[in-house]
Amino acid sequence: MARIWTLRRACSCSAELALAGVMALSMAVAARAVESADAGCGNGVCDPGETRANCPQDCRWLLKLLRERRGGGLRKRAGALKDHAATEATSSDPQHSLMVDGRERTYLLHRPAGYDPQRRYPLVVVLHGTFGTGEKVSGQTGFSLYADREQFIVVYPDALGNWNDGRGTSASATQGIDDASFINALVAELSGTLSVDASRVYATGVSSGGIMAYRLGCEASALFAAIAPVIANVAEPIAEHCAPSAPVALVTVNGAEDPFVPFNGGECCRTKRGGGEGGRVVSHEASVGIFAKRNGCDLSPQKDTLPAQVQDGTTVEKWTYPSCAGRNEVVSYIIHGGGHAWPPNPPQAPRMTGVSSQNLDATQVIWEFFKTHPKAHAGIP
Repeated sequence: MARIWTLRRACSCSAELALAGVMALSMAVAARAVESADAGCGNGVCDPGETRANCPQDCRWLLKLLRERRGGGLRKRAGALKDHAATEATSSDPQHSLMVDGRERTYLLHRPAGYDPQRRYPLVVVLHGTFGTGEKVSGQTGFSLYADREQFIVVYPDALGNWNDGRGTSASATQGIDDASFINALVAELSGTLSVDASRVYATGVSSGGIMAYRLGCEASALFAAIAPVIANVAEPIAEHCAPSAPVALVTVNGAEDPFVPFNGGECCRTKRGGGEGGRVVSHEASVGIFAKRNGCDLSPQKDTLPAQVQDGTTVEKWTYPSCAGRNEVVSYIIHGGGHAWPPNPPQAPRMTGVSSQNLDATQVIWEFFKTHPKAHAGIP
């Protein structure tokens, strides 16, 4: 028990001291320690009880080592240190701030390698999940690595606690924080200081960040060329009134067995132990249907099962809504057997979040969609 308690505390220890404790663990103790650490240091997507204080960014590589030991053996320390360095590299982007509605708001900004102010770049806004941060979702999604290779700017805003995503249940909602206004102001700020292509501004998010991305599609559709909610549906309180003022292309990724954001709608982000923000969402089909209808698409999607790359118990079904106007396509990836995770990243609390499919790379799918869907008529606020 003392060793398990030590692992729980490892989330606030230095990495080197934590590693020394890990190396001494037996296989059985490691398994129990992972479960304990998972509960307190989840992946920032509706994992209850997680805070910035008890799960700093540099704890994630340690948990990865523990899971590998539980599954069959620790990797060599050299490999572990390489992973740690990679995590540090993705979280080294500078933090910035701006004042919005009398509040200081913060964000991480990543300019692509070789950034040239003489050319115009796409801008991707990436929204973290519940109990998350911009820094955390940067490492979780790997968008900065894609930004260097594909040459786009990526920004990771921080919520004030959690997003006011339309459910009306978060502290930010009760405080009247207008996160849509913040994201609009952030895009305007970056467009004024960097070389942003106004026709290629995009938003994606995970879990509550995905619900917030949907809200942006409802309320700021003139700004975004496309949105990509992941493991998210439209918040029920705003669904009836969601009326995008302009067409916006949409690609989604949902786990059909998501235990937190129910695929078929209902109460979300609760676990058997409680925690999370609660609130209700509409179904995946209703969420996507809002945008398919606005974009003039046929509301009966073509459904195709993609070839499995890995036999992990999941299959990926692609829904394509045909006959959409212009480039305003609507596409959805439904992962049968998949849970509440950003695939293919391994779930950090599998007993709570379910399976992360190895048959889809959400970041790759989203960027491939974004880069082929510019907006015909863009307007920066």
